[in-house]
Amino acid sequence: MALGTTFLPTQKRNDLIKQALLDVHAAKVGEAADGNKLRVGVDRLNAILREEDQDKTGGKRFLTTLSTKSLFLEVGRTIYTATEGLAVDIHEIHSLHWRDALGGERGMDLVTPRQYEMLAKLDTGDPLKILLRKAADPADNDLLVWPIPRTIGTGDAVADEVLGTDALNYQCVLPHTSSLDRKPITGTDWKTYWQLGGSSGAAWVVDTAYTSASAIRYMYQRFLFNCDTLDDDPDVPDGWANYLRWRLAEDLSSTFDVPLEERDWIARMIKKAENMLFPSNEAKTTDFHNKTCYF
Repeated sequence: MALGTTFLPTQKRNDLIKQALLDVHAAKVGEAADGNKLRVGVDRLNAILREEDQDKTGGKRFLTTLSTKSLFLEVGRTIYTATEGLAVDIHEIHSLHWRDALGGERGMDLVTPRQYEMLAKLDTGDPLKILLRKAADPADNDLLVWPIPRTIGTGDAVADEVLGTDALNYQCVLPHTSSLDRKPITGTDWKTYWQLGGSSGAAWVVDTAYTSASAIRYMYQRFLFNCDTLDDDPDVPDGWANYLRWRLAEDLSSTFDVPLEERDWIARMIKKAENMLFPSNEAKTTDFHNKTCYF
């Protein structure tokens, strides 16, 4: 068997919902699911995703995944919000570095509020530290940069912008000469050089020198996307799809009048899937085995 033939990285939203509908006898094998039933499944699945996000017991990891983004700096600006391009779904910053306009990189420190208060606020220079101030709504987070940026590249240039093959706007995050493998979003390496953002892009042109600007490049944990369209990837960490399938089936069981004995079976399948994901949560025996008595 070829390596990786059992790996399924692209199970879509409707695939997961269809499995749950089959489990509660609300769909038939080989037939498309009813649109109204899918809509119910979408609403319930999104509610489950949010509920799992907020589990604070410590027995589960947050349902988050990693994304990377560049935050372009402005001369004299200390505080950056969603208006300036800060991601609106940051749960935690995982790693970061400063990237100058020529693509050179240097590490940065993520500091605590107390550490930030000890810094000289009027210092200027290349950025060395940041503070992420978290709000109740991640879209209201802000990021403080120290010291205050004094330049953002030669002539304080801004990053070039182009239109991708999907007609959306993209910003250059790494200076380069364009080639087909770097074309957003059909090139095999386009994510190295471009990110979704901006508003004034022109048509992408091959063999063109595209420039970027001084930016903070950060990898962050983000909350999962809602599954709003039929091709949405459930966007869950490896192994979660089966657990969510059974959780959704349990949620749908009362809607579709599943008998109580079958609901008990679904509950057992949830527990089984949960134990596979979180072995530390599985009940441990309290029996004594092979104990030695010393006289």
